[in-house]
Amino acid sequence: MENPVILDEQLNNSTPKIARRRKLIPVWMKIFVWLFMVMGVFVLIGFIFGLLKMRFEMALYGITANEPFSSWGILLMLLFLVKGIVAFALWAEHDWAVDLGIFDAVIGILICLFVMIGYPALFAPDAKFQFRFELVFLIPYLIKLLKMRLPWHETKV
Repeated sequence: MENPVILDEQLNNSTPKIARRRKLIPVWMKIFVWLFMVMGVFVLIGFIFGLLKMRFEMALYGITANEPFSSWGILLMLLFLVKGIVAFALWAEHDWAVDLGIFDAVIGILICLFVMIGYPALFAPDAKFQFRFELVFLIPYLIKLLKMRLPWHETKV
C-alpha cells in the first residue's frame, strides 16, 4: 500500500517546482551573455599584451585605446571585466547578478551619454554629434533587468 502522504503531495502538487533563473533571461540577452563572457577572457589577453608592452586595440561606448595600460585602456579593461563578470554571474544564476547588471547598464548609459553630449560640449565643441548605437541595446537591457529583478530574487536555484 502506498503512503497516503506521498499520494496527497502528488495529487495536490504541493511540492514546489524549482525553476531555473536562466529561463528568465531572453534569448537576445543570452547571446550578449556569451559574447561578454568571451570578451572578459580577452581582457586577460589585453592585460598580458600590456605587460609585454604590446599594442592591443579596444573600443567600447565610443572610447578607444591602443595601449592596455593607458588611462583609456585601463578604463576599457575594467568595463569589459565588469561586463564579463556580469555575464558569467547571470549564466551561473548568482543572487547578485541582476543587481550588478543594473549597475553595469546604468554606467554604460551614462558613459554613452557623456561621449555623445558631455565630451564634445566640454572638450571638442567643433565635433559633430554621434549617436552611440550601444544605447539601442543598453536601454532595453536595463529595462529587462529591472523587470527581472524581483522574479530573479524570488526564484531559488
